[in-house]
Amino acid sequence: MKEQKGAATVEALLVMPIAFSFAMALIWMIRIFGIHSEVGAILNEVGASYVENSYVYAAIDGDTDDNGLALSEICEDIITEGDLIMRIKNEYAYTFMDDMFCGINIFGTPECVDIWADYLVTPPIRIPGYKGMRLHNRFYAKKFTGYTPAKTDEEEVYVTKGSKVYHTHLSCTALKTDIREVGYNSLKDLRNNDGSKYYACEKCGGKEQSGTVLITPYGNRFHTKRDCPELKLNVYKIPKSEIGGKRKCFYCE
Repeated sequence: MKEQKGAATVEALLVMPIAFSFAMALIWMIRIFGIHSEVGAILNEVGASYVENSYVYAAIDGDTDDNGLALSEICEDIITEGDLIMRIKNEYAYTFMDDMFCGINIFGTPECVDIWADYLVTPPIRIPGYKGMRLHNRFYAKKFTGYTPAKTDEEEVYVTKGSKVYHTHLSCTALKTDIREVGYNSLKDLRNNDGSKYYACEKCGGKEQSGTVLITPYGNRFHTKRDCPELKLNVYKIPKSEIGGKRKCFYCE
């Protein structure tokens, strides 16, 4: 009996290191997949901003003060390589990362946006002579250069994202964004140019109950952040046959 107990103890001592090593390997694999996914999500978010605003670089010609102002206003979401590194460093994944390099290339390839991150993932337990596994994330996409419909004699109109109306003139007053600051408490007495009340923006105004808010003369939402995406008016020119269920703007008569 004593011999059997002794044999069981020896077997347990032999199995425990194997089980422990397997558990550490599993944790190591989960950590690698999690970090790679988290960094990839950041690169996708940054890359999407570049793709969305890349048409600006093609549209602006020359090096003037006006062009610089346009770039600063339209491309306010664009970040530098240093900003990208800081954004990754602010994430939990960076706790297990080391020796990181990032790159953003939007001018080297005329039609593509290329963003990458190269970094070292350290193991859960320090192993002499083994620093970790080096991973690489990359975002690579074609630039957005605008929508160019096929040439046709069909009438073309102007639309904006999410709008239920279309416009026949680009100079329509409804297409001009005039942002005004007002007190939250005065909203109940204010109306837009259509006579509608102002309601909280679903993206930035839901929790505001005091202070100063932002409104526009033709919108029916109030905002608390000037960089709210709903305040950006992107106008697209399309054939009238593609308007779907949109109605004609009252101000385009």
